[in-house]
Parts: sequence; structure tokens; C-alpha cells
Amino acid sequence: MPPKKLTGQLGRSILNARTSLRPTADGSLSAVHTTDIDEKAEKAKKMQSATQMTDFEQFAYNAIMAERDFTAEKENAVVLQTTSFMAKLEPTIEEIEAQEQNWNNLVIPRRPKWNAETTAEELHQKERESFLEWRRKLAELEMNEKLVMTPFEKNIEVWRQLWRVVERSHVVVQIVDGRNPLLFRSLDLEAYVASSGTKKNILLVNKADLLTVEQRTAWADFFDESNVKNYAFWSANREQKKLNEQKAREHLESLGEALPEQEPVRDEQDEGDSRVTLLNRDDLLDYLASFTDLLGDAPATPSDISSVNYHTKLQVGMVGYPNVGKSSTINVLMASKKVAVAATPGKTKHFQTLELDDRMTLCDCPGLVFPTFLATRAHMIANGLLSIDNMTEFRQPVSLICRRIPRNILETGYGIILPPPKPEEDQNRDPTADELLASYAFQRGFMTVHGQPDESRAARIILKDYCNGKICYVCPPPTVKGEWNGVGRHGIR
Repeated sequence: MPPKKLTGQLGRSILNARTSLRPTADGSLSAVHTTDIDEKAEKAKKMQSATQMTDFEQFAYNAIMAERDFTAEKENAVVLQTTSFMAKLEPTIEEIEAQEQNWNNLVIPRRPKWNAETTAEELHQKERESFLEWRRKLAELEMNEKLVMTPFEKNIEVWRQLWRVVERSHVVVQIVDGRNPLLFRSLDLEAYVASSGTKKNILLVNKADLLTVEQRTAWADFFDESNVKNYAFWSANREQKKLNEQKAREHLESLGEALPEQEPVRDEQDEGDSRVTLLNRDDLLDYLASFTDLLGDAPATPSDISSVNYHTKLQVGMVGYPNVGKSSTINVLMASKKVAVAATPGKTKHFQTLELDDRMTLCDCPGLVFPTFLATRAHMIANGLLSIDNMTEFRQPVSLICRRIPRNILETGYGIILPPPKPEEDQNRDPTADELLASYAFQRGFMTVHGQPDESRAARIILKDYCNGKICYVCPPPTVKGEWNGVGRHGIR
């Protein structure tokens, strides 16, 4: 029998780390061997999104940004103890108070002030120093045991793309997920845009077709109370389906075939409240075009001087998390696929301009993960901030779904029968994660080699259904204190 092949990668990872993390002249990470370097591949590597780093990677990256060199001391090991993940679903009172006290500290990095006389080397040096100071402040927040901070973008190259989009744009559209708008909204980004004095913010609530009229009304009331002047409800998926149906009909017409009867798209609307109306494609285009009065007022920054169309066409910046539908919104507005769609950061490498019409130009920013607070790691997984395929603990996120989605909707939507509560238990209790996973696995025939239900496989499918909106739950606004029906418009689709 041939010897068993070793699959350990620890030694190789250490060697790769020692050989790859060396600074170049511009402070970026580069390989040791300088021959046969693919410049295009190296440039793409610099633009790779970095939302999660190991302790060693973060230490090395900070050292490179600070342009410092550290010499290892052999046989001088120090063991650091880290806090362990606690299985809980809701934050404690102390944690909620800590989040409220530190919410204003969740800032985004600012680009240092510069002018036409500033050289590229001076600007890059100022940017690195400012970025490193921002990282230090967030590291202090992460040391607070009462705060659970989400992964956030740690690559300065990606933030540079945001700076360029904000500088170039007259209007910055921040796209958020309608099921939990506050999680995907960056208040400091709005402050950064408003600091120019003339630029405007728009909060575009995407996936709003998943919300009921009552839920949209509650969020509209919260936005009004929070002095959010420009917001709109929108569904890129709904408008994309309309475009696909229109193209299919046009294709059949060109072939001279009979057209099937098309049922009109019916949406749940509140005719008496225009605030909660779902905008269609034409409505959104007209809404954006209504800001053309900014053309004469917006001041030109040094980067705007080279832009020929800056003062003749409205520049609309599109910013948002990787999984909120930013690229889908752009594709709908362009009426064609111009931007690749992905649920992970890094698909769009650089900001790009797209000529929408004779009135507007879209500035697409790479998907950015902003720093924010969440109750537990289970909330991060359930909201798509952490990879579902790479998770190791799946029962806590599924338990969160069981608490949010009623038992009857889970049974009807998935065609399963959950075990009823025992006589000594509360008859109205929520189903447990084990009950849901085992029932789903048995129903689908997901079994392990030992004949047990494959709960891990079932958990990944259910969590992806939750993130994709098949299982729809809408978080309440902070102003809602009483009972809240968070089940979305479709329940389980």
C-alpha cells in the first residue's frame, strides 16, 4: 500500500507568509521573486478585498503600512489568550449600552486634504498615515469585550476607490437591504458626503418588494423622524424581471409568433402614502435626474478638473455592500448587463463610469463592507456578512431563524412537520435548530454515512434561503417597541 499523502499546509503557509509579505517601493505587498512578474496580476492582487485577516496578516500589513521593520526573536514565544465565542442570540443590556456609546466611533477613513500642487508620493504617504491611524482606533474598539464588530474592508486600495467616487459625484446613492436597512447603512459615509457642502445623499432601500406596506410605512416613519431627506423604496430584482419579460416578448414579436397573455405585475401599494411606493425604472431615473440643479453649484476638486462632463452631466455615485443589489440596480438602470453581480467583496476591482443617458453618468464603486456592530457572530452569518460555506458553527444562526420565522410558515414553506413541544414544555415555544435541521434533512434525504441526518448540509441550504430572501424576515425600526410582525410579504417563496 503506498504511503498516505500528507495534506498538512501549515509549513507551506508559514513559508508563503515569509516570502510574500515584503513591501515594495509603494508600500504594497509583493512576492520575493521580481522576475517574470505579471503586472496585471499584481495590480489585481493589490485590489483584492480584505475583510478578514489573521493576526499575523494584520500585524504584517500594519507594519508595511507604517514602513517599519521587525526582526523575529527566536525562542521568545508569548501566548496570547483570546475571548471565546459564547453561544447567545441576543445582546445583553451592557452590550447594547456599549454599542450606543461607541456608535459615533464607527467612522470610515477620510482622504487627507490635497491640492493640485501635492505630489503623488506625498499624497500616498498622507493616505497611509491616515489609514493606519483609522485602523488603530477601530482596533481599540475591537478590544472592548462588550462590542462585537463585524468584518470590514481593510485594504486601502478599495477605500481609495470610494474616495474617488465621492470626490467625483454630485449625488451619492447608498444602497441598503430593505430587510435590515440600518445594518447596511453607514451614517459616517453620509456625513463624509455632506461635508462638501453641496453634494447630496440618497438612501435607496432595495429589495423593498419583500416588505409589506405596514413594514415599509414603519421604516418611512423612522427615516422621517431621523431627518433622512432623500430616500426611496426600490426592487432591482422586480424591475429586472420586467426587462426580461419585455425582451422575451420583443423576441417573439420579431419571429412573428403568437404572444402569450402577460399578467400585469401587481404590487402591494398604499395608494394614500406616496412615501412607500415602489419606484419602477423610469421613476428612479426621473428621481435621480431631479438633482441636476447641483451641476452649477458643486465645486470642482483637483480630480474633477480633468473630467470634461463634470459640469454638464450629473455624476451619480453608487455605493453599497457587496450583497445589497448595487450591481443589479446599475444593470437595470442601464437596461443591460454592464456590471458583474456577486455576493462577495472584490468582484468590482476599480470604480468605473457608465454613461446612463445625456443627463447622467453612473460612478460604480467596488462593494465595500463598512464597520458596524452586531449582537453575535450568528447575526453576521444570517445577514450574509460571513461566508456560509466556511462556517463551523451552524446551529446558532439556524436558531436565530427559528426565533424569527413562525413554526407554521417553516412547515408550510418547506413541506415538513416539526416535532411538537413536549407536554411539560411551553406549547407556543419556537422550534429548535436541531428539530428544524433534522426534519429538513429527513425530508430531503440528506443523510450521513452513519445513517444520521446531515444537519450541516441542511443548515447551509436554509441559511442561504434566508440570505437570498426565500425565507423573509424584516427587522423592525428602532422606534418600534411593541410587537412586530417581521415576516416578509412572501414568507417562504
